[in-house]
Order: sequence, then C-alpha cells, then structure tokens
Amino acid sequence: MRPLLLLPLVLLAAGARADDDEHDGEHHRRAPSRSPQLPLYEAECGACHLAFPPGLLPARSWQKLLANLDDHFGQNAELDLPARQQLERWLRENAAEAGTQRKSEKILRSIRGTTPLRISTLPYLLSKHDELPAEVFKRPSVSSRANCAACHPDALQGDFEEDRARIPR
Repeated sequence: MRPLLLLPLVLLAAGARADDDEHDGEHHRRAPSRSPQLPLYEAECGACHLAFPPGLLPARSWQKLLANLDDHFGQNAELDLPARQQLERWLRENAAEAGTQRKSEKILRSIRGTTPLRISTLPYLLSKHDELPAEVFKRPSVSSRANCAACHPDALQGDFEEDRARIPR
C-alpha cells in the first residue's frame, strides 16, 4: 500500500479518538470548549455579572435579551445601537446552536424549543445541581444560582466541570 493511501486511515483513527473525548466522564479530562471572547461583551455584560459563555443560550434568547435592555431584570442596561448590533451578531454566531460549548446540545434538548432568558433556570443546568441543598444558593458567598463563579472558579473561561467546582462555605 502506498503511504498516501494510509493518510485517510490515520485521519479516520484520529477522529475516532477525538470523538471519544466528547463523552462526559471522569476518565476524560479536556480543556473546556470556549467561544472567542468579545471585549465589548466582557466590558458591558461582565461589568454587572458573569459574562456567561454565549453557548449556554440559543440565539433567540440572546436576541430577546438584547431587545429588552431597558429592563434587564429590573436594571437599565441599554447600549447604543452599534454596540447592541455588534453584541447581537457575536452572540448569535456563538450561541448554543453554534456548538461553542460542550454542553450546548444538552442545553438545547432540555429547553425543548422554548426561549429561556435566565441561564440559572435552564432545565439541564438545574439537573446538574439537583443534588445540592437549596441553602447553598442562599449562602452569602454564593448568593444565587446565577453566581456560577462562586463555585466554578474558571466559569469565565467556560469551565463548569463538576470535578473542578468548589462550593464555598
């Protein structure tokens, strides 16, 4: 067999090993997938709360959130039109449908076509935290389900892996 004919087999075998890493499990330690960061997003949204990875919501949710920035969960978070358009384009390009987060597909399945506005209420994420007592989220060091970074120190990098989570007292 000529060496050139072996290349597709080598690539196929490498792809099979890479696919194995996609499965959740303790034996597979991969760096979390992460969408490229947009400084505008980190500055504007990250000024008040975690700049949540865009892959945690579908594009329609991001669009609805941006359309109502004058009443963003009780706060006025309005942006000028060029900034809002830039954010909307970037969020749409990196939303759950784009697969920028490893958990995006599971999140999309869990919401069943709805348009959630709060990441902290996503059924998939609630199921990942269902073993935690409700009092954990009331602790001053955590304060709410939306404060992902309290337990997930690398949340800003899109790392929400359970084995690296630390629940503060």
